Amino acid sequence: MLIMETLMLFTAIRVLWGHTDKSLVTDTLFIKDGPLTLRSQYSKLVPNIRAFLQHAKDNARPVHVIGQEKSGAFFDHLASIVRFAQPHERDQLPSFAVLSHEFVRREVHRSPDLANPYGKRTNWGEKIYLKIDPVHTWF
Repeated sequence: MLIMETLMLFTAIRVLWGHTDKSLVTDTLFIKDGPLTLRSQYSKLVPNIRAFLQHAKDNARPVHVIGQEKSGAFFDHLASIVRFAQPHERDQLPSFAVLSHEFVRREVHRSPDLANPYGKRTNWGEKIYLKIDPVHTWF
């Protein structure tokens, strides 16, 4: 199912990329249900996706894509640490953390050093924790 969701997402990106209003693709936030990752035989698409996103950025037409995970290792890890992150009160600014691959390996997966770093072949996006207010937290 991940491949179908990814293909549908990039179909919308392709349509907006070819639109006469060249800023339309950059002014749109594309939201994917689930991680920005492709596994098994579909991971062969990851370098092409990364290359396209870099191409878009190099041509001043960056494509903004986020994925929201609602279960799994990252969700469980965030649930265990969310009480320590700001904001603790409604009037405080949101906070976020971009997770390094080292942090993911050490703190989320709790695995030893691997020959291939986390996400090297499968992820086409980075992991970010986002806490909007004392109640709402996303990644």
